[in-house]
Amino acid sequence: MAKILVIEDEADIRNTIKQILEFEGHDVLSASDGVEGVNSAKENIPDLIISDVNMPELDGFGVITELRNNKSTSTIPIILLTARSEKEDIREGMNLGADDYLNKPFTIDELKKSIKTRLDKLELAKDLTSKKLDELRTNITMSMPHELRTPLYGIIGFAEVLSNDVQNIDIREVSEMSTMILENAQRLNKSIENYLLFAHLQFLNSNSKTIEQLKDQITTINDELVRNFILEKLSTAPREKDLILLIESAHLKIHANYLKIIIEQITSNCFDYSEPGTEVIISGVEDGNYYGLTFIDNGRGMNEKQISEIGGFMQFDRNIYEQQGTGMGLALTKNIVSIFNGKFEITSEISKGTQVEIVLPVSN
Repeated sequence: MAKILVIEDEADIRNTIKQILEFEGHDVLSASDGVEGVNSAKENIPDLIISDVNMPELDGFGVITELRNNKSTSTIPIILLTARSEKEDIREGMNLGADDYLNKPFTIDELKKSIKTRLDKLELAKDLTSKKLDELRTNITMSMPHELRTPLYGIIGFAEVLSNDVQNIDIREVSEMSTMILENAQRLNKSIENYLLFAHLQFLNSNSKTIEQLKDQITTINDELVRNFILEKLSTAPREKDLILLIESAHLKIHANYLKIIIEQITSNCFDYSEPGTEVIISGVEDGNYYGLTFIDNGRGMNEKQISEIGGFMQFDRNIYEQQGTGMGLALTKNIVSIFNGKFEITSEISKGTQVEIVLPVSN
């Protein structure tokens, strides 16, 4: 059963709720005021919290605020108990992050029903999270051997041929094999970089202090900056003539390294999944406190299901297309944009192309 914390300054009510829940088989913790309750929640991390609103020192609204601002307790479901039934009070509690509201006096059935609803919802969320993790593990298991071994085999194979029989190989063939070794090495390096970046972002998402420091950084975006970022990634696929830049200058609230990753990842996708000779258009426009960065290609496109499943190590149609890379570009970009309080949106149509829109805050 669940671990439930009851925060209630009236001893009779607190003990009654505790007895009811223990009879139902739950592991029950109790606190006699808001301060004690917050400390207990941070120490014990319960599955559910039931808190009175009217308490000395720290009331129920204060409890919610404290817990929602703490990473370890921010997602714990909270049921508020109150003798007040004004809509303003209910709205305030819900706005702060309360999951349910019970007016005193309440019946045992009302309490049990509210608890069951919250716990069922929590279990569903855990199941969905577990499913996502299982999908991630499967995608890692399926993609890592292919993405690391395939280019490595290419490097080893061509290197062995050159090493064993270089004197009998035409200079033109030597040049072709050297080019293939270079391309496979660059593909391998890209895969490793993406895996490392994926791991780095997982760490970053758990370190709020580092994120706040990064958000203080300002980067000036302009045509030259974007072009330089992109040309570094065009060394093995010279499609500079296909690139059209329409970038307005602006000061963005994002660290330059992460803006570079966004531009490189999305542009790389645009070129990888569109044919040479087709345009890739990148535009940037400042609009008030935000800056819109748009990437448009005329490539293979994606359907709605594929767009909704964008995640780390996710690839689409591997049985149809030989894909270069782990398919992580959009997922990595989406994660970075979220870290810097931006917005990420994709619109796409099969065989007609894809449009990715990034919105980032502007520094005034």
